Amino acid sequence: MRKTFDTSTIGGRIHWCRSRMKLTQEQLADRMHVTAPLISNYEKNKVDISVRVVYELAEHLDTTASYLVDAVDINIEETERELLEIFGTIQEEDRRVFLLEQMKMFAMIK
Repeated sequence: MRKTFDTSTIGGRIHWCRSRMKLTQEQLADRMHVTAPLISNYEKNKVDISVRVVYELAEHLDTTASYLVDAVDINIEETERELLEIFGTIQEEDRRVFLLEQMKMFAMIK
């Protein structure tokens, strides 16, 4: 069974991006030189996040600040969102490249 994420809040989007990258709160905290409880508070929307921190989170989570703040760059159908989630779980770069090439070839077929 796949885990679902509530991406309607900035905390939910942080959690989704972190999980997509297979990072623990501790690992993200180490990268940002903060504590894991602070990351937890971000994900639970318990603290306000400064603009500087939003940009730093986006950099470490391989996303954009716009997505974290208001999901601007993710205005897609549920099927497309599911494809992105699945693609995001693939860690091996060669498999990601292969899958992307296959999807491009499939898209050219009418």
